[in-house]
Amino acid sequence: MAVSRRLGGAVTRNLLRRRLRAAARARISALKPFDVVIIPSPTAARAPYAELAAALDRVLARAGAL
Repeated sequence: MAVSRRLGGAVTRNLLRRRLRAAARARISALKPFDVVIIPSPTAARAPYAELAAALDRVLARAGAL
């Protein structure tokens, strides 16, 4: 998981990283064997967890990983 400095300070980046990791962990059993690199956009830092999880579902489905 790569979270750029332009998303905010260390606290913001770590919070986003933890939230994305939790969302990915909840979906790990449904994933096909696949390498995934997650690079969030600047708006992800302000998004609620439910929105991040929904966006992750959309991206993984579009990539064929689900």
